[in-house]
Amino acid sequence: MIKKFLLTIILLALNSPAYSLENHIIISDSHVKSVSVDNKDVLEANILPTINNDRRVLILRGLKEGKAVLTINLDERQDSFDIKVKSNETVIKQKDGYSFYTLDFPPEPIEIDAPPLPNDFPDILRGRI
Repeated sequence: MIKKFLLTIILLALNSPAYSLENHIIISDSHVKSVSVDNKDVLEANILPTINNDRRVLILRGLKEGKAVLTINLDERQDSFDIKVKSNETVIKQKDGYSFYTLDFPPEPIEIDAPPLPNDFPDILRGRI
């Protein structure tokens, strides 16, 4: 019984997709009523639930290479975006009223300082007073 359970878990883990495509966050200036994608095999779009339920944040996830049209319905208008998903990048034309952020890669290299050497600690931190 345990062996069958472990085998099932391993098979499910091996068959789960690994996404190497870029994911994005889109923040709208207005309340988003709904979002749709014409090619759901290429792109997935979801409204991110927030505590205030202001429905302004979308998460885009590229599923495979190709083209898709993202349609965002706002209170007063409807906007469409032609999106091209490639293996190394996702191309989205910018529009006024929206901010775009890539989730997978930091916008610039981050440098982290090395930790101080033990001799550089103040006496109180080394146990001496």
